[in-house]
Amino acid sequence: MLRLAVVLSLLAGAPAAARAAGGDRAPPDGAWREAPVDLERYFAPGEVEAWRSFRDRHRLAGLVALGLDLATCLLFLGGPGRWLWLRLSRRRDRPSGRAGRLLARVLGPDWRAALVFACAYFAVGVALDLPLSIWHELLNREVGLSTTTAGLWALDFLKGLTVGAVLFTLLVTGLYGLVRRFPRSFWLILALPVALVTVAYAVVGPYGTRLYHDVRPLESTRHADPALVERLRRLARTGGVSLAQIKVTDTSRRSRALGAYLAGVGPSRELVLSDTLLDGATADEIAVVVAHELGHHDDGEHAVLLLAVLGLVALLGLLSLVLRAGARLMRLDGPGHMRTLPLVGLTALLLFNLALPLRNARSRERERRADRHALVLTGDPEAFISIQVKLARRNREDVAPSRWVELWYFGHPPAVERIGAALWYRGWLERRAGDR
Repeated sequence: MLRLAVVLSLLAGAPAAARAAGGDRAPPDGAWREAPVDLERYFAPGEVEAWRSFRDRHRLAGLVALGLDLATCLLFLGGPGRWLWLRLSRRRDRPSGRAGRLLARVLGPDWRAALVFACAYFAVGVALDLPLSIWHELLNREVGLSTTTAGLWALDFLKGLTVGAVLFTLLVTGLYGLVRRFPRSFWLILALPVALVTVAYAVVGPYGTRLYHDVRPLESTRHADPALVERLRRLARTGGVSLAQIKVTDTSRRSRALGAYLAGVGPSRELVLSDTLLDGATADEIAVVVAHELGHHDDGEHAVLLLAVLGLVALLGLLSLVLRAGARLMRLDGPGHMRTLPLVGLTALLLFNLALPLRNARSRERERRADRHALVLTGDPEAFISIQVKLARRNREDVAPSRWVELWYFGHPPAVERIGAALWYRGWLERRAGDR
């Protein structure tokens, strides 16, 4: 399914709304190319290598995190996990109280041991993640990307930990409660709830940033500019997108990075701009960024949701097979035994990372289409190029990565490709004007 999605998206050109709005500014589908790029024209000597080194260290931290996650799963599946379970399950207390009886029904007679085992698994993961999170933050501070204070960083970490703990609790109690009662068909029972949750997350997911950031209407901030607001709303109307509000997020409290995104669906859709973008970009550059985000309005959201739902249901089906096989190999009394919990983490971890090249390939193609949308809608390749240079410089991007790095780590086309597309489009516009 994912491979099919990649192929289909590769066949698409600039979104229909941009073609209609751009008129004769839109090249035919399949005509887009990239012009050669002289990076020294846009970046100072040493910048490209310095940013590549910075991103390489970030990637190293990510690989260490992946290795530690795998080690945690194997640790709890192997001898240490078996020893911990034997220690925990020596006593079987009769369930007391309504909560105890409910937990005994959900997690089985060894419910206390199951809870402690699950909490230990979660706690070890958090303990290993903390120093890596600090490492990431120190790297960002070293290059001036992070502006957060130690107290604010700690508060954000605690917020993330709280959300993670709630989701982990729902996973343990909900999943294992069903697995114990329906060891073979639990994944079919979960199919509809998973589909509903996936759709709900697609709607409310972009609002998750408000857990960390203050988001206000643009008109009520120091960036209020009626001319800019009208220009962005006109751009949205031209691109066929209805905007309820334009808002600003206080990104500068945590980072110097530039960004923007769309949140909501239909008439409630909002455009959210980072205050760093409003401070660091010209009106033309902001228009290009907004036009890019508007391009995502027309890039097959329903197909993406359908693929996500099908993928998660397939994952649940695979998980059913993995848990039953794991229970047999570990000689447990069924797949609902809590000692199989690390298998859930291991399966998700392996599938997520093995699917990264396909997911990134599809994401890069969506971003290419949004870039084309921005170029056609604004007709301003110069502003497009200048904002790409600013984004690379402010975000400390690896502007010309190796092919392997691009495949595994890049959900967006690298800056050299995006600048090359804009240069080609500028040449196409000039040739078209000359033909007239």
